[in-house]
Amino acid sequence: MKNTFYRELISIVIVIVLFIFFVYWTKPFELMNKNFKIDYFYLLMAIAFSLISHIQMAFRYWNVLRQNNPEYTFTSSMLVHFITPILARITPMNIGETKKLFHKNLSIESATFVHMNERMIDFSILFTVSIFILIITDFLDKYVNSFVLLLFILVIAIIAMVRIDFFISLVGKYTPFTISIRKDWYGEQIKQYGADKVIQFVINSVLIWVSTVFVYYSLSKSIGMDISLIELAIIVSTVIVLFSITGLPGGYGVREISLTFILLQFSVSMYLATVFSLLYAVYILIVESVFAIIAFTYERLFY
Repeated sequence: MKNTFYRELISIVIVIVLFIFFVYWTKPFELMNKNFKIDYFYLLMAIAFSLISHIQMAFRYWNVLRQNNPEYTFTSSMLVHFITPILARITPMNIGETKKLFHKNLSIESATFVHMNERMIDFSILFTVSIFILIITDFLDKYVNSFVLLLFILVIAIIAMVRIDFFISLVGKYTPFTISIRKDWYGEQIKQYGADKVIQFVINSVLIWVSTVFVYYSLSKSIGMDISLIELAIIVSTVIVLFSITGLPGGYGVREISLTFILLQFSVSMYLATVFSLLYAVYILIVESVFAIIAFTYERLFY
């Protein structure tokens, strides 16, 4: 318990230090003196795409689990996927997200299997999309450093992804739940699902990340940022992987610094890059908090 407390305390201190650096580097208070307007049409579009992505994540999770957990309903998946994102953002290593593994109608082995594969497929899609776009366009010539950075992150991500047992042990340390999983559980779970489920899982994952990119794109348009959808797809993919592998609560600090830095590499002004980074940080906290409150209230009153 004491070790867990110290880990969380260190994570919070690191986030604070990163934010201090971000403020020192970008000087947001000076930049905010400039007048800028938010286009609320694009802001509403971002909220709509956030809603769509949450529904897609709930469907992806439920669509696989219903095969071996028939009592687990889509409504249950919806509720948990509207509540857990905000929990993940305020806990180290996204531990809050593991709440969705513990449901009375779910097998812990099945739920853990799906959750692990969500992470692996999501990371794979991010890198596949980013590197493919870099190769087929002239971005590779312009942004060699970005490509090298992607490859470096890819190696780290692969190492992290194959250590499923390590992740499970972390969950056990950071939660009050006892997770008992057989040594050969992963192979057994793979055998239970056919090719059609795998294809559906990948397609749903691609659609989720498309919606995520459109959330970023809509927000960029809401402040008048001149950046293409393809450029933003590369940026989003890199930033999400960066803040995901740090293990810091919500990736805060890392996301803002990396997002601002990479936007600068794509010739976005420091002013717009800073505004966009801060806007997204505030936006995602507010939107996901509202989603969680609505879902939690519904769960308590009607479910």
